[in-house]
Amino acid sequence: MLLKNIEKNDAFGLIIGISGFFLGSVFVVLAYLNSPSYNPVEHTISKLGIQTQLGGFYFTIGVLTLAISMAVYFWFYVQKKVIQLSYAKVQPKLSLYSVYLGIIGSIFLSGVGLLPDRDLTVIPHFLTAAAMFFSYGSSIFLISYLIFKGQEKESSNLKLVAYLGFAVCAMAIIHGILSTLKFYGPVWQKIAVFGYIIWFIVFTISTKDL
Repeated sequence: MLLKNIEKNDAFGLIIGISGFFLGSVFVVLAYLNSPSYNPVEHTISKLGIQTQLGGFYFTIGVLTLAISMAVYFWFYVQKKVIQLSYAKVQPKLSLYSVYLGIIGSIFLSGVGLLPDRDLTVIPHFLTAAAMFFSYGSSIFLISYLIFKGQEKESSNLKLVAYLGFAVCAMAIIHGILSTLKFYGPVWQKIAVFGYIIWFIVFTISTKDL
């Protein structure tokens, strides 16, 4: 059981994080199902918010649910786990920065849902989305760095988290560059998003016994 050996606060953050992820994902899928003209190759995920009125409603609810649950997950679960890392005890500020960046990323994620990718709000939406990717990516990088620096004392599973984190950050940078160059930006965006999701899943499973 994933909740075994996890303290109450950790369990709360984990439960909210997992339930919020699944619930938010359901709403995003509903947005997709109600957006017949949406093309995954040509449109970014945010375009689900402007395809149809019902699809936009589902998208906004889904993104806000994800944002709130991720903020709770970072504060109650990630914070508890990161401070247990051996190198985090040497650099405690870095562990706190990683948590704060995750929460900031969640705030910007809510902005992605509230600021649709329309002509009138395209610049605020772009800046919010970019800040979200940067904040989450920076959080992942710092946590991966803390694990990497203390890898002699960490388990093999945690070492995998570090290497995966660096790879995910590299993908996010590639996404930013190719999106700016308008070279299959929507495709790379989805690769980066799924990379973030996979990293959080692997991190959660690998730190459940810390």
